[in-house]
Amino acid sequence: MNLGQMESILADRGWLAIDLPDPSAIFEARDRLLEHLRTTLPALERLDDYHLHVSDDERHITVLHDLATFYWEARVGRPIITRNLDLFRQLIGPDLHVQPFPYLRAVRPGPTSDAAPLHRDTYYGASPFEVSVVVPFTEMESSAATPTSRSVPRSTSSATPTRRGCWTRP
Repeated sequence: MNLGQMESILADRGWLAIDLPDPSAIFEARDRLLEHLRTTLPALERLDDYHLHVSDDERHITVLHDLATFYWEARVGRPIITRNLDLFRQLIGPDLHVQPFPYLRAVRPGPTSDAAPLHRDTYYGASPFEVSVVVPFTEMESSAATPTSRSVPRSTSSATPTRRGCWTRP
């Protein structure tokens, strides 16, 4: 898919699923997250099986906080952007500001409280010109990232970005 096609799809749907030119950083990040989780969950074989080891909500919050802190302090996600910088600059523009503390979510099958409800990041003070990037470290269906906030009436948001969202997958 060329840049023009990507921009057209993004403008039409408000989201875009693409393969990164260099997905290796995603796999490396996934492996580092798994390795870190194994310090508290030694029997965990794959990230996809996390829900089998942590079913209690309070423990889930504690484990996820620890994992997110590790992710931020070790700057685990930074190579995902830096190794694919050309793509992001072509799609978004040269003036990039990457969120220093990105959200790290673990949505277990079953508990509805794990999933973020349909929302716009502008509700929480984010710039209307930001592009959200979802990078799944486990299997994820595109329906988990869509529909976008485009299905929320515009009157409920003070600003509407030109480019609303992008998610990537390895």
